[in-house]
Amino acid sequence: MNYLHSFQPPILHRDLKSPNLLIDSSYALKISDFGLARVRAHFQTMTGNCGTTQWMAPEVLAAEKYTEKADVFSYGVVKPLSLSTTNTNIEVVFIQLLANLCKTIYVSKRILKGIRLSRRSDRGPRRASFANPPPRAQAMSPSPDTTLGLLGTGKIGSAVFTGFCSANGWQPKHAVVSARTKAKAEALAAKFPGRVSTGASNQEIVDQSDVVFVGLLPHVAREELPKLSFAGKKVVSMMATIPYDELLQLVKLPRESVVRSVPLPAAAKRAGPILAYPDNAFARDLFAQIGTPVMVAEEAEITKLTGITALISFFYATCDTTQKWCVNNGVGDQASRDYIASFFHALATAGAESTEGFGEMADEAATPGGLNEQVHRALQGNGGYELVADQLDDIFKRLSGTDPAPRPARS
Repeated sequence: MNYLHSFQPPILHRDLKSPNLLIDSSYALKISDFGLARVRAHFQTMTGNCGTTQWMAPEVLAAEKYTEKADVFSYGVVKPLSLSTTNTNIEVVFIQLLANLCKTIYVSKRILKGIRLSRRSDRGPRRASFANPPPRAQAMSPSPDTTLGLLGTGKIGSAVFTGFCSANGWQPKHAVVSARTKAKAEALAAKFPGRVSTGASNQEIVDQSDVVFVGLLPHVAREELPKLSFAGKKVVSMMATIPYDELLQLVKLPRESVVRSVPLPAAAKRAGPILAYPDNAFARDLFAQIGTPVMVAEEAEITKLTGITALISFFYATCDTTQKWCVNNGVGDQASRDYIASFFHALATAGAESTEGFGEMADEAATPGGLNEQVHRALQGNGGYELVADQLDDIFKRLSGTDPAPRPARS
């Protein structure tokens, strides 16, 4: 570990734990499994929640900036346990308790950081505000013995299982997928030999699985699911148009065993939000392996947040407009594309990691007399932002058949 940290910039292992420590015939300690190792970044925040929860440093758990000291913390957890002669199960419980304690301490710190005075602006005096509710507990890795099943191997199902089976950390012990969409099922089995297989029937898939993902077309689901026995299983629906209460009736399971979700194609690259209802520990832990689980309190929130996906073309068109302006003014095509992609990626990352509201971040960037203020005020003045809200209103009407809530008056 000292060797890794001696590089400039240092190399962080990021997954130092008892199972990754080996002792050779000379009793020399060796570190293995460098799948999560990376060079420490000096110019941006390091990726949070990276490693194995029980051994993670608190700043990694909380997705804050961290350095090679995170490895030292992990070693500090491993060291006393490696000298212990107690039962391994007791050691693991101790590690988990230590991790939970660190999270509790760090959450308390974040709560105090969340209470602040907002920046003075032309809208009025400084005021006390609460930035965000305290962060939820970090997801734990599911059991390594978990087998996943997939009924309906479509585009989204393929993306989700690609993400699960190519993750750097946790992967399912096995995955059994439906052969109804033969090409996609065979492609998954070929891409992950020994990890993915096809089931002869839907009931066989259910029987072999601990968690069953359902990506069937609605009319097929209503016909097939009542014929299957899901006793003792957990079910995750990826069907956009079957509401939760109907889903419970179709699979005949209690609420604690059933989740409705809305994954995106980006799950294949283990990125992006995954909507889910209701808040459920097993689903949150699974989805944390392939993206950012967003567990909503009310099912109606799924429809409202799903409408945000209508902004994908808008986002890329904004990037395209910006790039074309750059090229038209003498910047190389590839250089402008690389800069714009990295620029917006950095902004999105900062937004995801900040405890400030997006509006406050916009105001902070709009320094009086600066370039950002010029563009910000112009778009406010000509109704540019309101046009985006208008489109979201229209999408909501289309998805729900009802009118959206009235907008608050602009200050």
